[in-house]
Amino acid sequence: MKISKQIDGIQGSFSFARNKLSDGEGNLLRQVEQLKELGAQTSKNIPKGLRGETYD
Repeated sequence: MKISKQIDGIQGSFSFARNKLSDGEGNLLRQVEQLKELGAQTSKNIPKGLRGETYD
């Protein structure tokens, strides 16, 4: 039971952190997209899973 509660807590923390990266105004992913629109060069792409897209 204790391990189960800890896993639930970790999953909640992970979901919260992930949502801060990808949801809402001013999130990190949107800021990166805006920099690209302004002409910033990037060497890496954002993984589909973080952008809310599904892997095919």
